[in-house]
Amino acid sequence: MHRDARESFIPSYIFSMNKAMLQLQPSMSAAINPLDLPEIRDIIATFLRKRDLAQCTRVCRAWHASFLPVLWSSLDFDSLTKPSCVDPKILEHHCHFVKCLAYSRWIFRHGTGVTFPNLQTLHITNINFHLTTLIAQHPQITRLTLEAAIHQSIRRPFWKTAVVSLQSLTDLYLFGGKIDKSECPDFWKLCSRLESLKLINTLILQEPSDTSLIFANMKNLKMSLVIGLSHDCQLDILVRMPRLTQLNWISLAFSGNDAAMDQFVQLVVKGAWPELQGLQFGISMVSEVALATILNSTPRITMLSVPKVAFSTLPQSALQRHFPWLKTLEFSTLTTSTSGFVAEILASCPQLESLMTNSVMRVMAQDIIDGRVWACQNSLRVLRLFFLMSDEPTMAARQQEGILARLSECKRLRSLDVGKSDGLYTEHSLDFRLEKGLGQLAKLSMLEDIAFAGTVQRMNREEVEWMIQSWKGLASVKGMLNEDRSEMMDLQMMFHVVGITTS
Repeated sequence: MHRDARESFIPSYIFSMNKAMLQLQPSMSAAINPLDLPEIRDIIATFLRKRDLAQCTRVCRAWHASFLPVLWSSLDFDSLTKPSCVDPKILEHHCHFVKCLAYSRWIFRHGTGVTFPNLQTLHITNINFHLTTLIAQHPQITRLTLEAAIHQSIRRPFWKTAVVSLQSLTDLYLFGGKIDKSECPDFWKLCSRLESLKLINTLILQEPSDTSLIFANMKNLKMSLVIGLSHDCQLDILVRMPRLTQLNWISLAFSGNDAAMDQFVQLVVKGAWPELQGLQFGISMVSEVALATILNSTPRITMLSVPKVAFSTLPQSALQRHFPWLKTLEFSTLTTSTSGFVAEILASCPQLESLMTNSVMRVMAQDIIDGRVWACQNSLRVLRLFFLMSDEPTMAARQQEGILARLSECKRLRSLDVGKSDGLYTEHSLDFRLEKGLGQLAKLSMLEDIAFAGTVQRMNREEVEWMIQSWKGLASVKGMLNEDRSEMMDLQMMFHVVGITTS
């Protein structure tokens, strides 16, 4: 898990903080220092980890009042291994700050007695019979995530209670689990009010029995390997979502079945989803003709993920009309003919935030060097691209300099992956040594993750020290740092000492 994600919930040591300090009230008569305005503290708080927030609450009364609400805004009981870590009095005293809550099984014995009046997001793992009571206590929640074992039924009358109680619910994420036939009418009724629905490996034993039921508010749908509903049934549900803008659909029916995909394509052509802007097909196979038809029939695409499509000339041409709006693109190919198209994407998509190619795809470094300046250099945050360098040293040196120069202008880049995973190591790749121009990437001050798997690197202590000093937010490094195993272990330890993971 990413470092920011790990820190997004409150750890157990919060409950051991001095109770008197936690119960301090802000001083209304304190003088306001222009350099210590509450608005400025509120902004600063959004960038701090939980441990840092806890320290800030101890500085003074004013800081305590500013940072305490943020400290308690998210609470994860899954991170608490011992029930004794929880002080019920402290929990009840601060429950009105909690907006995001994650529960594990054991905590139900304690948590159902505490109500969180401002709770918005609830994440439940290891569901049990207390779940119905919990949601009845918190009718105001807007986002609910349930994680269950595959084919595990959710005890009655959960869905009936949810329909009545959760009138403000807009997002439902269900991982695993089983919706029994008798529970399906209430489940689908609840879904008809949602704006976002994710179903992953979920067993649903009946389609919506009410043929007039429309999912009028649904904008974001993910159906990944849903069990119990036929492909035609899933398609019928999709048709009842006229306002759909984002669709992530992984259906086993797509595997080698052109007829199943043709049904979907025909509906796109007929304008079944006029507001559709994002498409993800995951592991599903999509033909080039089908993808091109979809792209030509959709007014505006901002997100496209088709990792199982050979992105050749036909879909390339269809995608070009979406360049002005494209923000996220994931695709794959095994040919170098797409290499020039990648350079064109980088130079023609001013809003592009994420570009990911499959890990065995090769992009010729010279195509990038010969291409135009990247239009996305001010927006790009995620880049996964393997640059294949020339085997001629002089040419490779020029390509290295040129690629690093292009990357250095992407100052908002947070994740950079220039590796590959075909099982073979290559020296014809970017070289992350200071003597080879690594210093050009000092501008990437927001970088959090860097990966170069499958490439030969020969870093030393100087490179590791430079990365730690230059990329303050660096959280993970993936790839072989040095060919010498002993040297690599020493370099990994340098990263580990400052909290940066390696693999």
